[in-house]
Amino acid sequence: ILAAVPPEVEVIYYDGSRTYNASREPMIYPLLENYAAGGRWLGCYPQLMASWRLVCPWTGPQFIKRLMTEFVDKRLRCLCAYTAPTNRFYEFNVTAAAEWSWNAHGRNEQEYSAAWFTRRGLSDPERAADWAVTLGPVAWDVYGARVPMIWQYGGAGAAIRPGRPPSLGSGIF
Repeated sequence: ILAAVPPEVEVIYYDGSRTYNASREPMIYPLLENYAAGGRWLGCYPQLMASWRLVCPWTGPQFIKRLMTEFVDKRLRCLCAYTAPTNRFYEFNVTAAAEWSWNAHGRNEQEYSAAWFTRRGLSDPERAADWAVTLGPVAWDVYGARVPMIWQYGGAGAAIRPGRPPSLGSGIF
């Protein structure tokens, strides 16, 4: 399909299972990467939140920086991000996406977080930044494994059989 796209047509990539997730896997696969590297216009429609189906709090500087750095390094030209029910619930992540899509190799996660919390008037922005940077990878592991969705949509019952404790090291554990 990409080979048939006329040069004047702009393409935005969306795949519900690949762009609407918090995986640690690269989002832009080689075919799309080569398309953009060849000078073609490519955008992406990722989620900037923990789950496309559930509203879960998440301040994820590492997730956002990695995602935006991937997009910049792979020469994407457009970002149409998804948050629900509103960007206000994810202002930290939305603002981080704006920053790192513009300057992916600028401030690191700690510097961005401290600046963000300073602009919000927190009494100890450095401590808040430490907290965000410390919890970022942990939340990324939890949300990347789709734990909230699994628990919300029936996985909890299957994970906990009557009379048997959950099996650590498998499933959502």
